[in-house]
Amino acid sequence: MIAFVGHSDGLKYQLERQGFRGDDMLQEGLAEVVTSKTFKLRVVQTTKDNATNEVVIENNTVYIQVTSLSLFSNFSKFLTENSFRPLRLVGGTM
Repeated sequence: MIAFVGHSDGLKYQLERQGFRGDDMLQEGLAEVVTSKTFKLRVVQTTKDNATNEVVIENNTVYIQVTSLSLFSNFSKFLTENSFRPLRLVGGTM
C-alpha cells in the first residue's frame, strides 16, 4: 500500500500537469476509458523505453507499472523520509 501511495501521487501530479484538473473533456475522456474506476500497481521486469515507471490502460483499468528496482528504491525513500512519523494506514488490514 505504501508503494502505491507514492506512485499514485506521481500519477496525480502528471495528470494535473497535463491539465486534467480544470478540463472537463479530459476528465470525461479518461472516465470513458477507465470504466472500472480501478487503478493498480503492477511490478514488471522492464518497462517500455526502460523507464523506471509507466502508466498503461488495459481492460478499462489503469496500471501504474514499475520495475522491482524502482519499487524498492521508492519504498526505501519513503521509509527514510517518514522514519519519525507514524504510518497512516488507509483501507485494508494488516
